[in-house]
Amino acid sequence: MSAMPAPRQPGESSASGAGADVPPEKPDVLKREWPRFLRKAKVILMGLWHAGHDFNVAYKMVLSVVVLVLAAATGEWLDLAVVAAATGLLLAGELFNTAIEQLCDIVSPEHDERIGAVKDVAAAAAGTAMVVWLVVVVLEAARLIVRLS
Repeated sequence: MSAMPAPRQPGESSASGAGADVPPEKPDVLKREWPRFLRKAKVILMGLWHAGHDFNVAYKMVLSVVVLVLAAATGEWLDLAVVAAATGLLLAGELFNTAIEQLCDIVSPEHDERIGAVKDVAAAAAGTAMVVWLVVVVLEAARLIVRLS
C-alpha cells in the first residue's frame, strides 16, 4: 500500500520545506498566449514540462534519447521505431500515474485506504510500462553497441 502523506493545515508547508508543492516556473514560451489552433499543443507541452521535472521521468527520457541516437547512427530504423514506441508507452504510463496521484492528493489529502488502492493500481500500470521499456532499451542498446563494435 502506498504511504499517504499526513494531512496539512491551511498555510502549513510540507515536510520537505516551504514551496515544495509549488511546480517549477514555466518557460516564457508556455506563459504566452498561443494562436487558437495551437492551444492544444501548448497544453501538451505544459504537461510534458511538468512531467520532465520528475526525476523518474527525466532520466528515462535521457536514456531513451541515447539509445535512439545509437539506433539512428547505425541506420537501424526498426530499432529506432521499437525504442520510440516503448518510450511512448513509458511516458504515457508515467503521465497517467502522475496525474492520478496528484488528483488523488487533491480530492483526499487525508489518509484513505481506497485512495491508496487507486494510487497502487496507477503505480502498477506505470511500473508495467517501465519494465517493458527497460527490457526494450537494454536489449536494443546491447544489440546496437555490438553492431557498432
